[in-house]
Amino acid sequence: DGVGQLVDPDTLATLVEYQVLPGSPAIDNGIDLRKIFGIDPGERDFYGTRLPLNGEFDLGAHEFVLQCSGGLKPGS
Repeated sequence: DGVGQLVDPDTLATLVEYQVLPGSPAIDNGIDLRKIFGIDPGERDFYGTRLPLNGEFDLGAHEFVLQCSGGLKPGS
């Protein structure tokens, strides 16, 4: 029945539980996996945002994006 399972990849972006909130200490406090361990984190986060924004990685699967007026996302 799909309850409690991620069965539709088109719904992944709706998982707001993984998104960093404004003011979170996770913002810009991640590590550069490539620089430290030689691990390529990819070019985009779980939601498709370019990595890293502002030159610093965030902790977790989401790179925080400050929403501007008009719905524009800087760096996306």
